[in-house]
Parts: sequence; C-alpha cells; structure tokens
Amino acid sequence: MADILENYFEEGYYTCRFGKIHFMHRPGGGRSMVFLHGLGADTGSWRKLMAYMAGDLDIYLVDLIGHGGSSMPLPGYTAMTQAAALEEFFKGYGIILPCLVGHSYGGWVAALIASSGFPLSGLVLIDSAGLRAKLDDTISSGDLEKTRSLLLKNALATGSNNPASMEAIIGSMDKELLDLPLLANIHLPALIIWGSADPLIAIGYSNYFKEGITGSRLSVVEGAGHSPQYTHPGIVAKYISEFLAGLR
Repeated sequence: MADILENYFEEGYYTCRFGKIHFMHRPGGGRSMVFLHGLGADTGSWRKLMAYMAGDLDIYLVDLIGHGGSSMPLPGYTAMTQAAALEEFFKGYGIILPCLVGHSYGGWVAALIASSGFPLSGLVLIDSAGLRAKLDDTISSGDLEKTRSLLLKNALATGSNNPASMEAIIGSMDKELLDLPLLANIHLPALIIWGSADPLIAIGYSNYFKEGITGSRLSVVEGAGHSPQYTHPGIVAKYISEFLAGLR
C-alpha cells in the first residue's frame, strides 16, 4: 500500500525564534487544518487518519518543538513555548484562520493557542492532556512520579526521541495548565473527541472541556483508548468532517 504521507504530502521547515519547525503539507483549496501530535509522537501519528480526510482540505501536520524533525533546544520546554512557536509559524507561513486539531499534549498546546485569542476557525481536542484537575487528582493519589515515569517510557518507546528533550518536557508539565477559567476564554467552535476506554486520561475529564468551552460538543469513540485517531480513524474522521461542515 502506498504511504499517504510520502505520496501526498510535501515536507517543509520553518525557522522561528525557538529553532526549526518541521511539517508535512498537503495543499488544498479548502479550509486550512493544522494537526498537533501527542507527547513523544510526530507527524507520522496522523498517517491512518489522513487516509479518511477530505481531499480538498489544506492540511499541515506539525512536529512540535523537541519532536521528530523539529529543533530540540533543551531549555524552555513548556506548553506555552510550543504555542508561541506555532503562532510564529502560522503568521510567517501565511496560514490564515486554521482549524487546530490536537491530540493529548498537542491538545493542551492547541487549547492554549485558542485561549489566547489567536484567530482560528475551529478547535478539535482529542483526549487532551494538560488539565489542572487531572494533575491535582494524580498528586492526591500519590501517583505523580509513577505517571511521569510511564510518560517518559512511552515517549521513548519509538527509539527516535531524545531522552533529555522528553525529560525536559515532562518536567514542565506542572506549568501553564488548563482550568475552567482559561477554557472559558475559548470563544470559537470546538469539538471534543474522547476514547471511552482511555486508560491515561479517563473519559470523565472530557467533561471539563465540555463545560469550560461554551458551545462545545463532545463525541465519544466507543471502545477506543487514548489514541482514537489511530485505532478508529474512520470514526474520528467522520466526527471531524461533521464538525467542519458546521463551520463558517
């Protein structure tokens, strides 16, 4: 089977003040969409989903700072740093009113961008990380160090990620968290997608996003774990397509 990223996407780099941002671009005459992967992943994590996305969409798959082909500056690995780098990329590359799609850590970054008032057409959060309530519950349960160790193990599972970079990111995960007041600053159409069997961020946490973002809607992928875009790409693509159809 032909590789959809190699055959339909063009590779590119953009230099911002934090270094190089690596991305894959599939040009299209329709709406611009930017996809942000989770911790330890890269553009390839969207490969299965891309096979189901409409052909007219103008799609960017971005490697977050410290991941994939993007730069790995050791200091300053916070979610807000990622958001600032992406805003530079959007402006510099001329990406106007994109719809952001973020998974897990990428969802955290996407939510920060949306809460800042940066002009977007829509926001899709897939099993998003970064909730203050989730961190508080993890600390209360005494599982913080165990959780961080598990995150690092998963982030290094592919063998291609730099351990120091992943440790720096995980070490900053108690900063710039998402809470209800911050989510209330998101004033644009938003879709929350969640796997019903997510073992990392239980589906109950999806309600914080649903309640915090006025007018947002929640779509559940039954039986899916933390990465429904990978295990159930057709269903996730359907939810996204229906959401896009309702945007201006």
